[in-house]
Amino acid sequence: MTTLTLARKKFSPLRFGRALSARAVMLFAVALTLFPMLYAILVSTQTTREYYTFPPSLLPGTGTLENFATAFERAALARLVFNTTFISLAVTLGKMILSVTAGFAFVYFDFRGKGFFFDLIFLTHMLPVPVRIVPTFQLMDQFG
Repeated sequence: MTTLTLARKKFSPLRFGRALSARAVMLFAVALTLFPMLYAILVSTQTTREYYTFPPSLLPGTGTLENFATAFERAALARLVFNTTFISLAVTLGKMILSVTAGFAFVYFDFRGKGFFFDLIFLTHMLPVPVRIVPTFQLMDQFG
């Protein structure tokens, strides 16, 4: 019977310092990313007077759930949430069906232009979204 022994790496202050500084940078990036969302949630619980005070408070306000009820009434937020959810699910389902069938066709069928179409799809995935957004907008604008 063979036994597996794992060799422990020797403690290295340099490696420890690099790992610690990398984690500190990642923690700072996470905090920087999450702070605007946390602040938006905190501001949504404040009254108008509390919102305009200086310096801004980082504590929940006194208007807690009343602000959400007002937002649902004034902006018809329930309908907007339904529309967003419906469109998101429909687009996701449509993309999944189209992608699975196209992938199946590329794997199992041989047809003329298979390499060209595969390269074309691959090329569109290599382009970043800001490059594709203007032509997509123009196309949707022409559809009406």
